[in-house]
Amino acid sequence: MQVVGDQEALGGDPERAEALADRGADLRRTRRPRPGDPERDRRDLGRVVGERAGRTVGGVVVGARVGGARACRVCSSTSAIVAASVSKAAGPEERRFAPGPSACARSPPSTDAATSRERVPPTSPASTRCWRIRLPPPAFPVERPHIVGPAPPVLRCPVRRPPIIGDHVSNPRRDPSDLDVDLVGLASPTEERNPASAELDTLDARGMVDVILGEDATVAAAVQARSAEIAALVETCVAAIADGGTVHYLGAGTSGRLAVLDAVELAPTFDADESMVTAHLAGGPGAFLTAVEGAEDSAAQGARLVREQCREGDVVIGLAASGRTPFVAGALEAARAAGMPTALISANPAAPLAPLADHAILLDVGPEVVTGSTRMKAGTAQKLTLNALSTATMVRLGTTFGNLMIQVRPTNEKLVARTVRMLVQASGADPEDAARVLEAAGGGVRVALVAPLSGTDARASAAALEDFPRDPRRIGDPAGIRSAVAALGG
Repeated sequence: MQVVGDQEALGGDPERAEALADRGADLRRTRRPRPGDPERDRRDLGRVVGERAGRTVGGVVVGARVGGARACRVCSSTSAIVAASVSKAAGPEERRFAPGPSACARSPPSTDAATSRERVPPTSPASTRCWRIRLPPPAFPVERPHIVGPAPPVLRCPVRRPPIIGDHVSNPRRDPSDLDVDLVGLASPTEERNPASAELDTLDARGMVDVILGEDATVAAAVQARSAEIAALVETCVAAIADGGTVHYLGAGTSGRLAVLDAVELAPTFDADESMVTAHLAGGPGAFLTAVEGAEDSAAQGARLVREQCREGDVVIGLAASGRTPFVAGALEAARAAGMPTALISANPAAPLAPLADHAILLDVGPEVVTGSTRMKAGTAQKLTLNALSTATMVRLGTTFGNLMIQVRPTNEKLVARTVRMLVQASGADPEDAARVLEAAGGGVRVALVAPLSGTDARASAAALEDFPRDPRRIGDPAGIRSAVAALGG
């Protein structure tokens, strides 16, 4: 047997360790211990430590080296790691061991001879179990060592870190003197209380969901009421993109994230890149996942972005649920000063920034279910508006045939299958024939679509489409598909 630790740590006398080993046979029982029996716990501990250390004396593990020394995370002290078994108490000289959190050498001594058994929940079969030595007051000084079983790389002490109280790092404390008193009285439905949800916290889950969805059901009608304004903005965006310009979305918080979401989804659906539609979020790309406090309060940042990223012929669309975000205000002012078309999408019918927009789309969705939470109805209304705006713009640019996507990027198996299915739906061809035509057309959906519709091959279809390129000014056939099929006699 190999004993780890100083002589004092094991009782001051080597004979004590041997005596402890001799008592092992007396501690064994002929009956089969039941779950919860202290004798079973004792044997389980002895078995686990014995298996890990591989050393026993008289059937009972007294101590074995299981590796190195570890530092206490609380006090930074180190001590040798030993493994020990439990012996049943018979006298004041016997050691008592209680499974529990790890103890360090600086832990206050315990004088309780009978301790509660508190086990650290294991994370794996080979997880750490720490055993604190509990002894009656000895007649000589004893340094309390670590008594542990096999441990993971980091040994945790039982001292819990107190909860973080105070401001979060992403929400720094602000000087109350900086408060804009005018914002307290901001006239916006999103800041008013909704009578339908005044007792929201008293409802059960079903009641809450019914209230939330009931309010959401009113959003589509509010967006539909602004269809004329949305259509006018569509024409402005179509003209700009057709002439080589770019549509810029700008926003902060939820509004800005919705703008980013709409812009990036246009690429796989309509093969639109950032030169056609792009989005700018206050605080930069990192603000999409983590709030950047104060970013929306800088009008100068919005103006600088427009000066650096936008040019003549572009369209600048600001999104602000409240209709007063300084970042958006700075961008719209700079865009107007440069002669660019501007637009505002807001959930405030009395938006202060409306005069800065050539196209003001003011959505009257009413108060939020949770007062001021514009991620709810206001956000839904803005997303519906963006859906209609960007989809109609892309369709007018000739990216669909009917309601079928013909500019889709078949970048995965699902999109490849969708492309073949679209050819089948449009022409009535067999899937195998449609796949062969798509391959002959080099993956070009427009060519692969004209061929079966006109009854010609891919080469003739490609030549016809050169005479009828995509043109938003060709009302009724912006994609040129119908015109090419007619020219081929189809």
